This record gives sequence, C-alpha cells and structure tokens, in this order.
Amino acid sequence: MKIRAHSIQNECGMKNLYRKYFLKKKLLFYLGIVPVLLIALSFLFIEIGIYFFPFDIQALENRLADQSSVFFDKEDRIIWAHVSNDQSWRMPISLNEASEYFVDAIINTEDKRFWNHCGIDMIAGMRATQQLIKNRKIISGASTITMQLVRLAQPESRSLVSKVKQSLRALHLERMRSKEWILNSYINVLPFGKNIEGIEAASLYYFGKESRSLTLYETTMLAAIPQNPNKLRPDKYPHRCLKRQRLITHQMLDANIAPAKTNPNLFTPYIRHIYFPKYEKFLDSFPNFVSIPECLSLTPNDIGYKTITPFDAEIYRKIKKALHRQNSSGPSGKNQWNTSAVIIDNQTGNVLCEYGDFDPNRSFGYINAARSQRSPGSALKPWIYLLAIRKGIIIENTKLSDHWDGQTPNQDTQNYRPNNYDHKERSWVSASSALNQSLNIPAVKLLSLVNVDSFANLLFDHGVLKERIDTFNYGLSLALGSKEVSLIDLTKGYHRIFVESQKETSPLVSDSAKMLLSCLAGRGFPGAYDKSVAWKTGTSNGHKDAWCFAVTSHHTIGVWAGFKSRKSDSNLTGYHAAQPIASSILNLLESDNISFVSNDHFPWNASLTKKEWVCMETFRRATRSCSNRTQQPACRGVTLAQCRLHSRNQWAFLKSSATQDQYQKLEIASPENTHYITFDKQETLSFSLKKNNLNRSLQDHWFLNGAFLGSSKNGKALYQDLPPGQYSVSCVNDAGVISNSVKFTIRAGIKR
Repeated sequence: MKIRAHSIQNECGMKNLYRKYFLKKKLLFYLGIVPVLLIALSFLFIEIGIYFFPFDIQALENRLADQSSVFFDKEDRIIWAHVSNDQSWRMPISLNEASEYFVDAIINTEDKRFWNHCGIDMIAGMRATQQLIKNRKIISGASTITMQLVRLAQPESRSLVSKVKQSLRALHLERMRSKEWILNSYINVLPFGKNIEGIEAASLYYFGKESRSLTLYETTMLAAIPQNPNKLRPDKYPHRCLKRQRLITHQMLDANIAPAKTNPNLFTPYIRHIYFPKYEKFLDSFPNFVSIPECLSLTPNDIGYKTITPFDAEIYRKIKKALHRQNSSGPSGKNQWNTSAVIIDNQTGNVLCEYGDFDPNRSFGYINAARSQRSPGSALKPWIYLLAIRKGIIIENTKLSDHWDGQTPNQDTQNYRPNNYDHKERSWVSASSALNQSLNIPAVKLLSLVNVDSFANLLFDHGVLKERIDTFNYGLSLALGSKEVSLIDLTKGYHRIFVESQKETSPLVSDSAKMLLSCLAGRGFPGAYDKSVAWKTGTSNGHKDAWCFAVTSHHTIGVWAGFKSRKSDSNLTGYHAAQPIASSILNLLESDNISFVSNDHFPWNASLTKKEWVCMETFRRATRSCSNRTQQPACRGVTLAQCRLHSRNQWAFLKSSATQDQYQKLEIASPENTHYITFDKQETLSFSLKKNNLNRSLQDHWFLNGAFLGSSKNGKALYQDLPPGQYSVSCVNDAGVISNSVKFTIRAGIKR
C-alpha cells in the first residue's frame, strides 16, 4: 500500500510539473506572439491609413514647379520680378545652392534625427507625450520635417485626427522620395511671412542677395521666421525675431554646428539699422516693362526662377532721367510727349536698354512704346539707298533729280505725286545730300528703280519687318513710311547695317554698308559734333511720330517721341523732338568711360579698296564721251551704272527707230496694277505693250509669276485664261530690254 501511495504521489508530481511547464511555455508563446501581432496590426493600420489618406505628391511637385520669375541685368542686379501663378514669391533651389548654415540650423532646430527616422520620430513623440501628461499642456512638438512638409503641402486644421493623417502621409512620402528630396522641398516651401516661400525668396526679399551669400547671423534670423511667420517677421517684429534668432544660435553652438567664436548677441546694437529691402524696390530698375520675357522673346519653357539678361540697370536709370529731363524742356511744356529709347551694344548685339515709357498712372500707360507699331516716316529711306548702292545705281556722290516728272518704270506712279517736306524742288542733288536732307522725291524715284518688292524683302531680312508684306497695298508710298514698324525692330535694323559693314567675307555687303554709313555721317550730329555719328531722323505724316537713330562704333541708339494716343503735334519732328534726346543719350554713354573711336578709324570712313572712273557731272561710270572724269570709291562685286548724259551723243548716229526702240523701256499696257473680278472659273486677260514702245521687228516674250507664258510679235496682244489668284507679269524683247513688273489680282465674284 505504501508503494502504491508513493506511486500515486509521484504521478501527481509529474502532472503538476508538466502543467507548470506547459503553462510557462504557453505564456512564453503568447508573450512572443502578441508583439508580433501588434506590429502586424500596426503595419496593417499604416497600410490601410495610407490607402485612405495618401500623400498627394503631384500637388507638391506642381507647387514647386510654379516658380516666381526674377530677372537680373548683366551685372547681376535684380531688374524685374514677377510672382508665381498662385501669387507667391517662390524660387526653388537645390540643396547645393542653399546656405549650409541655414540647412544645419533648420535640421538642428526642427528635427535633429531627420536622417535616422522614417518620417515619424518615435523618441520625440514619447517625449512630447510624457511632457503633456506631466505638465498637462504641450511643451514641445513631435513633428518631423517630413510631417511639416506634408502639412504645408496639404494643410488641415490642428487636431488629433489631422496629426494622425500627417503621420500616415509622412510615412507614405518617405517611401516615395529620398531624404535629400524631402529636405530640398522643405526649404523651398517654408513660409517666411507675407507671400514669401522658400529660403531663396526670403533671402532676396529681406537681405537683397542670394541664399548662398548669407552670413551665419542672417541665416539664423531667417531660420527663426518659419516657426510663426506672421509674428516673427524681422521687418515688422524685429525684437521677437531677434529673441528666436538668439535661441537658434545658442542651439547651434551647443551642437558644435556654428563656429565657437560666434556671438549670439551680435545683432543687438544694430537691430534698428538692419536693412530689409523689398522686391518692390528692385522694380524701380525697369518699371516700364510690362514683361521682360516679351522683350527677350522668351517662352515659358525658357524662363527659370533666375534669368540673366543683357540689360544694364545703370544705363537704364540714366537714360530714363535723360528722357524726362529732355522732354520737360521741350517747346510745348512739361512732359508733353511719350518717349521711348533702345540702345544696342554693337560689339555683342545685345539690347542694353529698352525704355518703353510704361507708367500705369498715365493714359495709355500700359502700352510699351518701344514695341508699338508706328509710322516711321523717312526712317526707312536708308534701306532704299543701300539697295541702290548694291545694284550699282548710285555711289555716294551720284547726282539725283529732285524734280517729280512721273517718269518712273512703274505704272502705279501715274496717280502718285510725292512732295518734299518743305514743298520745294532742288533740281539735281548728290545721293548723300538727298539722304541727309531726307528729300522725298529722290527716294521715291530710287525706290521705283530698285523695285518695291526688293526693298520690302531687304527690310524683312534686316528684321525691320516681322513678316513679308504684299507691296501691292503700299506701292511707292512705302518709301515714306506707309508701313508701320516698332522702335525695337527699326533700331535692330540700323544695328544690322553696322554689322554688315564689318563683314569682310562679303565684299559687296560690307562696302555698300560702309558707303551708306558714310552718307549718314556726312553732316555733324547736333549736340555731339566732336563725334563721328551716322544718323537719320524721321517724321510721320501728320506729325504723330518723331524718330532719330544714331550709330557709333560702340552703340546703336533709337529714339521715338510722340503720343501713345496718336495725337498730332506740329512740334513732333525727328530733328526737333527726337534728335536732342538721342544726342543726350549719346553724351551720357560717353560719360560712362566709353571711348569713342576717332573719325579716321570708323568703318564708314575707311577707304574702299575699289576705285571707279566716274563722270564729274553725274558721278556715274564714265564713258568715252565724258570729258571730265575722276576716280571715286565704289563697291566691290557690282558694276556702277554708266553715265547717260553723255552716252546719248555716242549713239546719236543711230537713226533707225527700230534700233532706238531697243534701248527704250518697255511699258505694259495690259494687264494693269488692279483687281479683276470673274464670275466664272477663269478670266480672259490680254497681255500687250503700250504703242509708243512697240517695235514690230522685235518679238516680245511674256513671263507670269516667273514662268514663261508665251510670245507675241508685231505688237499683237497675247490672250490667256487665268483662274482667281495673285499674279506678277513682266515682258522682255529680243534686244534684252525688260519691262517693269506689273502685279494684279483676280478675285471670284458672287453670282446673284
């Protein structure tokens, strides 16, 4: 019995031992599985939370891409700025471009463990919770830089639910982007008061320089603002900002981030003298611009937050003062006209200054006068003379008739009669004198010789015209400014002539440009007689626009004066209204230590290598019949037209009318320079010459739009059916005499 009792006792002991072992193992199992389950549930909660409350990274990237535009002149001075689309000053930069002190100050102040957490700082969270329980109020926050970025990108009201959403979105953001990207985005959207976002905009707004140039004290002051931007702005609440700035500086010293010799109280004696320039002050550099991108022909894709321009702010300020001073001293009273000016650096081709008289406080103030389309008057005439020089029609001293007899190659001059400005005629004048005196009759006659189409094409090639035009609508009146142009384009055209005078690779282009500039420099420039200046004035019909253009070795200057409202004023002439302004600008540029080249070295005074024997009476290429001859500079690559005054004697023995007719100009009688209307699919037109041009022994060959049309003989007309369209017709006979070109249009009529 004792043995059995002992056996039962042992069996019970084993069961108790087994039970204790099993319970311990079960306890260990639960102690191990519960944390795993909790962690799993946490991850599940996070995944579900991210699914329902994801971070909208596209919105943040769009915000960063919506930049402000800041433009600097060639000396890196701010001249113009424009807010972003959401009306903020935001200029995103990379971490490499930001001040290292600022980045260190932000991390040390806002999130010391930024590089080690995954978006949520658990240590800071437990510390903040402990302080909340102990003090029953919030002592410190636990928001990380990532959480703050999330709140800035997707703002919500402050609450526990919002905090949970921020945490979930911060975790989501950390998965999608690197720490460097997050920190870079953070410093670019931080609020700094008013509508200023990001360190670069704040640095330019408060200190007038880029963030990379900030000192330690300036960076700590900026780092103090984001905690409460509306109450810590240094320009409104300097003492509050200074208190916060000192705290940040002490924290940086404790973390061995700032140099050991840093004095946190450095700003104390100077707090009232800190200079906080604002963007509005920089706008005084170029206040007349509606948009610098327009002036530089920039597209949105070409514009970053910082754009370096060729403009010169100092020149602009001085030119603006000169324009106002000169305009105030005009004959009709104070500030009588709108004025604009363009200055181009001849060596680089850059526009140094474009003043468009933009003033929102005045009538028509939002119009940029430098880019408005206005009538140029006589300012286009130099291109007529340039074309005539290149075609060998004239040289500098060639005699031109200043008498209008209507005898021009073009039929469209029959009802057109130009007059000179003073309504006087001077018989014969040299080409240089006719250009300098801006005589209308010689210019119109030359235009009829060089062809209106060729003249319009040259203006287009030189950038004076933005697009090719149908000269049928202008005719010879194009010589007197019937086509409107802008000051900026016309100034660039004069600069193009200067550039061509330097092109030795093209002898004809170079020599003709030099000869033209020599003609324009033939008379002294009032107000600057000691300088060699090629210049030209222009006055529009009705005295609504006054122009002056001056070309020196360094600059091309364009000036316009008039009313933006297009009001007329008898004092608005190029010589009296625009030229004095151009003279003031020229002398102003010289005072900026710009050395003008002496007259002997100017490109238009350089001797042309080619010499031509010319008649001393007409200054055209001399013939054997010209008794008085002399050598004159001529252009390479073209033969000068021969003297007709004496060449007639040479052919006096020719008595045959048929032979004489070979040297007469062919004049087309039909079709005419007009519009034809057809009510059918085609219109039948006759092609014939005028009777006084007929030489029945010669055959006439017709060309339509440059293609051979057919031949006629014995003065008979050639008939052709043509569909609606625009046409140009010319004729040449067997003797090689070419007619003028006639343009006409056939339009389809409406049948009723």
